[in-house]
Amino acid sequence: MISKSLSWPTWLLPKVQQNHKNYIISLANLCRWLAEQAEALGVEIFPGFPASEIIYNDDGSVKGVATQDMGIDKEGNKKDSFESGIELHAKVTVFAEGCRGPLLELPKNESDNYFESRSRESQIGAWASKQSSYLPKGYKSLEESIEFYEEKYNGQVIPRPNFWSGRIVVPERIEFWKDMEHRLHERVLFKTDNDKWLK
Repeated sequence: MISKSLSWPTWLLPKVQQNHKNYIISLANLCRWLAEQAEALGVEIFPGFPASEIIYNDDGSVKGVATQDMGIDKEGNKKDSFESGIELHAKVTVFAEGCRGPLLELPKNESDNYFESRSRESQIGAWASKQSSYLPKGYKSLEESIEFYEEKYNGQVIPRPNFWSGRIVVPERIEFWKDMEHRLHERVLFKTDNDKWLK
């Protein structure tokens, strides 16, 4: 917490909150770098293509997955952006669990309400911190930015930055797997139909 009225000396912070001689990195950039290293080793990564079906070999082992068709409207009709799903065969197939559905930006009023519920220091931080950007003077750059916005909004209601908003995943399909003997796994799929969940 840094403000005109109160400033914590860094030596008062618990050790877990001190970053002296430590590196702070962007998790997104780390994931991108890891993906590049994996692809250089011959690993194929298909982000954003949910699997709709598992393909099995004759012996019951997993051969790969089939991706779902993209560009289909709610009525099941093909749109201009339609792309047919494809089969991906691999020696090793890694599954990631989770629900499937579009990622939507929250309505402005909901983002505004959430922003207003945060502490004043957190609201200032939203303006001052340019996420994942380079700090030319290190942490000092962030401290200077905080001081700038504290002066700018001194005694005023702090508005929500237009680049700051919430996101929500609207689930359309949720599948649960239960690992069973002899690779006879139990799969339970829930899908939405007119705002009702069907099993």
